[in-house]
Amino acid sequence: MPSILFISKGEKASSTRYRVTDYLPYWHAADWHTVHVTHDGSLGAWRDILRQARSADVVVILRRTFRWPWLNLLRRASRTLVFDFDDAVQHGYDMHPNPVVRRILGGKVAHVIRHAAAVTAGTALFGNVHSEG
Repeated sequence: MPSILFISKGEKASSTRYRVTDYLPYWHAADWHTVHVTHDGSLGAWRDILRQARSADVVVILRRTFRWPWLNLLRRASRTLVFDFDDAVQHGYDMHPNPVVRRILGGKVAHVIRHAAAVTAGTALFGNVHSEG
């Protein structure tokens, strides 16, 4: 039975419900084993996520961007890494009112996308902007 690991910002977040928990019965009906974990930023959470990523066929990161050392570790631990983004994640960095934040973090989403086997986007605009780069 194939397995999929979902990593989100929180179990009670509406984005998690819309993107994961509402669809779990469909994954199960298609004979997929599902695991959902939340990331709190602790080393213990990273240890558990990396351990689970090694055994999952697909790892899906929902609306999160991780710093490069953690992202690289997660990429190496995952067979297939998928990112689910929307415009709110993208524009939190590249349209930030502080020019220092824009300069330092403006390319963060593009960096995350380069590590992905696939990306799901909330809108066509997001996909079009990043497919051009």
